Amino acid sequence: MNNYIKNEYLDFANYHNSRLNIIIHILSGILYMSSLNILSNNILLLPYILLLLLLTLNKVDVILFSLFLLYLSTTVLQSYKLNYKTHIILFINGCFIVPELSHLITNEMIVLNINNISIVKLITNIVYFLPFSIDRFSELSNIKKCIS
Repeated sequence: MNNYIKNEYLDFANYHNSRLNIIIHILSGILYMSSLNILSNNILLLPYILLLLLLTLNKVDVILFSLFLLYLSTTVLQSYKLNYKTHIILFINGCFIVPELSHLITNEMIVLNINNISIVKLITNIVYFLPFSIDRFSELSNIKKCIS
């Protein structure tokens, strides 16, 4: 994992210690990334994300599981034949509103705020949110220790 992504993950982990918050993050990450994939006119956004994650994140199991969930959820979401406006609403809610509300519900501090936001940080948050959430849930639940 390159240093920037590693530091972003450590920052993410510092603000995410509630399994409930992480579960909500995983569900909202699946929702907004699937909507984003559909909004991109299915230009095969997933292979680009896969390549980026493989080049920058040294956790193949988390990457493959994330992409598997995104592929399944995109397929299911497409079957509903929702319009673009609905997908935009799902993206905004899943990417920004639901995660913020989950922090309020679980009394955890919010990572992104007006003082530390940048385009790079926003893009990192969108792309790495689901893999970071899955990895953090795995750490909090000791799943990796059970598999090893």
